[in-house]
Amino acid sequence: MPTTTKMGIVYPSSTDLVKDGATAMGTISTTVDAKSGLVLLETQTFSAVSAVNFTSKFSSNFDNYIAEINCTFSASLDIYARLRSGSTDASGSDYVTQGVGSNSTSVSAGRTTTTYWFCNFIATGTEFSQTWKLFNPFKASVTNVISNSYSSTGATVAQNACVQRHNLTTSYDGITFYPGGAGTMTGVISLYGINK
Repeated sequence: MPTTTKMGIVYPSSTDLVKDGATAMGTISTTVDAKSGLVLLETQTFSAVSAVNFTSKFSSNFDNYIAEINCTFSASLDIYARLRSGSTDASGSDYVTQGVGSNSTSVSAGRTTTTYWFCNFIATGTEFSQTWKLFNPFKASVTNVISNSYSSTGATVAQNACVQRHNLTTSYDGITFYPGGAGTMTGVISLYGINK
């Protein structure tokens, strides 16, 4: 039987006799799940919303996760995030963010502890793209994050890089993203599990 070039998964050729086809398909599916680096858990496409909730997405299937965000705001804003348990956001002052941002020749850095995470130490914008990597949100331990963002209003662009920590040793199964300030957001957010 041949194998796929990228992942080395064995599959039947058109001339092979296949016995127990459903079992064979199940084996292939399990193999793909085990070998895929990122597993898409959910993509949400939204328009003019005040929050995007990913509920019951973190589990023991994965230790770490990636969120890819691409959105526009109704005004020049930042994007904030909170961990959640079920349908409830963790809103205590347990979110620590350390970051640095640059805009043209201006650079700004800082650390804050507040009731949410953010990754924008310089130049809010109406366009926003960001990658979050979350470490161990489902485990009963602190959750750490590395995030990088691009923000823009027209031709003015800014870059921000942050590391974050949630100080509680609590298991969380979801995350909420929302615009920081009075306004709404439109765009797409995809959440992936990283295979162990």
